Amino acid sequence: SKQRLVDCQEQLGSLDGRVKGLKQNFQQKTAEAEGLKLSLDRAETTLSAALQLIEKLGGERGRWDRQLQELTAELRRVPHKAMMAAAFITYLADEEEATRAATIARWGEVLGAGAAGLDFSLQRFLSSEGQLLSWKAQGLPGDTLSMDNALVIEYSRCVPFIIDPSSQATSWLVKHLQQGATVETVTPNEQRFSTALELSVRFGKTCVVQEVDTIEAVLVPIVRRDLLRQGPRWVVQVGEKQIDYNDSFRLILATRNQTPLLPPDSAALVTLVNFSVTRGGLEGQLLGLTIQHEQPELESQKSALLAAEEELKVHLEDLERLLLNELATSTGNILENKALLESLNETKAKSNTISEKLKQSTELQVSLDRQRDVYRPVAVIGSAVFFALVDLRRLSHMYQFSLPGFLRLFKASLAAPVGGGGGGAQERIKGLAVDLQQRTYQAVARSLIKEDRLTFALHLARSLAPHEFAEADWSLFTRKQAGGMSGSFSVPGWVPADRKADVALLSTTLPQLVQESGLASNPEWAQWMGSPSPETMPPRSMPSSVRRFQFLLLLQALRPERLGAALTSFACDLLRLPNLGTAPSSLQHVAAEGNDPTQPILMITTAGVDPSAELEDLASRVMPGRFKPLAMGGQQTGPALQLVREGAQRGDWVCLKNLHLVVGWVPALAKELSSLTPHPEFRLWLTTEAHPSFSPIVLQASLKVTFEAPPGLQRNLMRTYETWAPEYVETGSVQRAQTLFVLAWFHALIQERRTYIPQGWSKFYEFSSADLRSAADLLAPAAGQGSGALPDLEMVHGLLGTSVYGGRLETGADKRVLDSYMRQYFTGELIAGRGGARALGGVLQMPQSARHADFVRAIAALPPVDSPALFGLALNADRAVASRTSSYVIKSLRTLSTAAEGAAAFERERWSAELSPLLTLWQKQLQQNDLLKLASAGASAVLGVHLDTPVHRFVALERKKAAALVEAVDGTLSSIARVVRGAELLTASTQADGATLLALTVPSAWADLWEGPPEPAAWIRAAVARTVGLAGWWQRIEQDALLGSPLVLAELLSPSNLLNALRQQTARAAKCSIDSLRLSCALEAAAFRDAPAPPVQVHSLLLQGALMSPSGLSEAPPDAPFLNLMPPLFVAWIPANSPDPYPAERSVSLTVYLDTERERTLAELILPCAATQTAWIQAGAALFVSGEH
Repeated sequence: SKQRLVDCQEQLGSLDGRVKGLKQNFQQKTAEAEGLKLSLDRAETTLSAALQLIEKLGGERGRWDRQLQELTAELRRVPHKAMMAAAFITYLADEEEATRAATIARWGEVLGAGAAGLDFSLQRFLSSEGQLLSWKAQGLPGDTLSMDNALVIEYSRCVPFIIDPSSQATSWLVKHLQQGATVETVTPNEQRFSTALELSVRFGKTCVVQEVDTIEAVLVPIVRRDLLRQGPRWVVQVGEKQIDYNDSFRLILATRNQTPLLPPDSAALVTLVNFSVTRGGLEGQLLGLTIQHEQPELESQKSALLAAEEELKVHLEDLERLLLNELATSTGNILENKALLESLNETKAKSNTISEKLKQSTELQVSLDRQRDVYRPVAVIGSAVFFALVDLRRLSHMYQFSLPGFLRLFKASLAAPVGGGGGGAQERIKGLAVDLQQRTYQAVARSLIKEDRLTFALHLARSLAPHEFAEADWSLFTRKQAGGMSGSFSVPGWVPADRKADVALLSTTLPQLVQESGLASNPEWAQWMGSPSPETMPPRSMPSSVRRFQFLLLLQALRPERLGAALTSFACDLLRLPNLGTAPSSLQHVAAEGNDPTQPILMITTAGVDPSAELEDLASRVMPGRFKPLAMGGQQTGPALQLVREGAQRGDWVCLKNLHLVVGWVPALAKELSSLTPHPEFRLWLTTEAHPSFSPIVLQASLKVTFEAPPGLQRNLMRTYETWAPEYVETGSVQRAQTLFVLAWFHALIQERRTYIPQGWSKFYEFSSADLRSAADLLAPAAGQGSGALPDLEMVHGLLGTSVYGGRLETGADKRVLDSYMRQYFTGELIAGRGGARALGGVLQMPQSARHADFVRAIAALPPVDSPALFGLALNADRAVASRTSSYVIKSLRTLSTAAEGAAAFERERWSAELSPLLTLWQKQLQQNDLLKLASAGASAVLGVHLDTPVHRFVALERKKAAALVEAVDGTLSSIARVVRGAELLTASTQADGATLLALTVPSAWADLWEGPPEPAAWIRAAVARTVGLAGWWQRIEQDALLGSPLVLAELLSPSNLLNALRQQTARAAKCSIDSLRLSCALEAAAFRDAPAPPVQVHSLLLQGALMSPSGLSEAPPDAPFLNLMPPLFVAWIPANSPDPYPAERSVSLTVYLDTERERTLAELILPCAATQTAWIQAGAALFVSGEH
């Protein structure tokens, strides 16, 4: 048992050992398990951190990769962009937006593949959105041109020379520069100019010199940086001093003058920066003004969004920079850096939030832009209106308007309670558009002469409603369309002779219109021609497809004397104007409107009117004792500036009269005004006559009003008796007062007869108040003191007809008119006081006293509207005036629609577009008439011996001349056609000819050969007609039948030479000298039975001022055409001592003119007449070879 106990104990010990070993093993395994668990947890944590890091940085990596690629590509493009930015600043700062865009595109093509994807923008390359936003907040216009120009100023190494007509950019620049530097603003005419410049150079200020028309000599060393070393410092010459030069100094020059005087050597020293407004830029400005007024919250929201977006972008860049910095500076195991991981999470969350906000901001901006664009039509209309105003300066130098002035009108329209109501924004927009165009027309028309108001209204209407004017219709209307010959169209017989050419032109240019209207086939048109108001009653059968403007084309061709009334109605309807009246132009209204002391009031005067008296009367009531007038002259410029300074300080009204006498000084006045800070009550009134050199700055800055003498005999006489004080009229006898009354009537007659030019007078003669004073000084003593004795009438007629009035006249016809008036009114019956029972002109009763009031009362009884009969003119003279007025409007519209840069550099597209009608016309003429063959035959024509007479030789010379015309035209137009096609290089002569044709004038090479119509298309048609006509003349010569057939003088280039050849041929037949022959005519060939040579039958002459009946000249009724076809006339040269076919008491001498302008005379012909010679002389009766203008 003990042994068993021992064995058991041994076994138990062994088991205990085994258990102990197992425990130790278990403990070991348990420890290993714990270690594995910790390792697993650590691995899971690391894996989670790695996954989290990969997840957070994965999106960033993609974005960073894209950014890296973009930055790499951008880095490759930086040299190209830097080069283009430098070129932009150097060469394009003076160009408009379209030129800049086109030039940048060409530069991109030149750079080739290396510039692929360049997409250059100066703003994106040199600035940020935040910078541009801050500039806009400071007052810089937000358009692309202004922003680009601001960057040019910021980065230019040369001195900027800023052309800023509106002064907006200059105001912004001063504000912008004042934020970081000391800015000195000065004008060259200020006394402190030199001091301010010296201090700026010495102490490193920025000096802005305004109102600089050229680079003054004192500025040249500074602009050129002519620095001299004196020891350790640099100096520069400023005037007579050498001033220390501070490297911080900066000079900026600015002007409001759009055409500053910069010679090439001066222009090379500066960077021209042109802020002249463009259509796109102005549209953006006007849209901003409209939104600011109509929905200011949109503008503020957009500005806030842009600011917030910029801030978010900056914050996002800061977060990215922080993240990259933490990643770069992290130490140890990045996966165990909890602070980094927590920062990454926070950064990513903020980044996602910012990105989402930026996305929302972009969407909101698009939404706001859509809301803003609702009002864009107002801005588009406003921009069109302003540039229609800018075009007016092509009509007259005095018609210049500024952007600030237009913006005042635009803001006034925005403030007007128009539109809106229940119609919402669309009704408001329509109301604003109508109000703006009406307000602008009325304000601008006040500064135009009356005859230009219809032109402006139509130009404005076309700018606002171009869809109403088809391009082909407009080209024909303004005669820019070349058209062709009559072709197969047969002009109806009811068309008057003087209208056939225009109807033919209409049919060849717009054949579809002629066909649709039924012009050739519908008899209603013949009835319509006789209507007193055809513009209001078109033929009932005219289809609705004929648009209103096309009907005006028909009216233009057939009844041009009614075109003015039709155009007025058309323009009023398009602009929604009740009439073409202006804003109130009384000085009281003008003074109330011109309440800005910095804006001068410019009164543009014409002959016979002076608003000074009205202004003095107004000032005596409004500003008693504070009105300071000064008549300008050569010695008054200094006192005038002093008067302006004192008036601006005290608040006086200052009036400077007759500035046209000192136009060279007016720019100095403009500079003085720009440097003043005037009293609120200060007003500067200026008077001037129109002058081509008047300062454009003053014209643009001023409130302009044009004063014209009211037309009509009544108003003319009233002005005379307002000038003649009662004491002057009533001194002396009744005979003297009546004589002065006759003189006043005579003076009014010859002045108002100018309304009927060229039928009244052949040209405008400056009959002035000085002539009236001279005549009064002559006649008043001659009338005596009531003795009843006759003055020496021959002396009176001689002095008035030679020295007072007649000295101004240039033609024999005009002198005959003046003489007829003198002999009608300065007679013994009237001058001696025996004219009591006789009425002057049949309407004005002669007062029987010397009282001034009686004469004024008699004048007031006159009709306010003159009749042609008052002047002795034909009763249909008003039709000629109306037609001439329409022609003036058409010519003015053509001027406005012709590009001002006609003589600019060659532009292939423009030449092709604008000259193709003329080239097509010429090709049609070549094909239809075989012109080159006719020219060749004409150049080589030889007369047979039996046909060698003076007349035949004349025709041969005419044919050679016509051949030269054809060759000259063909050479010019062929060269232009080849240049346009790119088949020939441009030469100086071709460029000059093309520029001349673009300006719608005849090249000098053509005009030197023949003086034809002034417009190229009309000149070509006239030259071709004569070339073809002369070919017919030559055929009759070959048949020896020329002088026996009817001759049309309008088919000749030099009709006067034909008369000379006939004279020479007649002298040979009569064996006498040519000086012993004179020209005579008759209605029947039998009147020349005894003539040395048979008479020549002349066809197709036109008669104005009368009708021709079998018995002679007869009175033309009011509804007669103003040009009528003459029956055939027989013309012959007869001996000087031979009697005329018609007795002197029943005949009158009429002038034969080459064209209706009465500028070139052919001959004088004596025709039979029913009334006295005086009646036909005063009627303005005359003959014309051609109806061409």
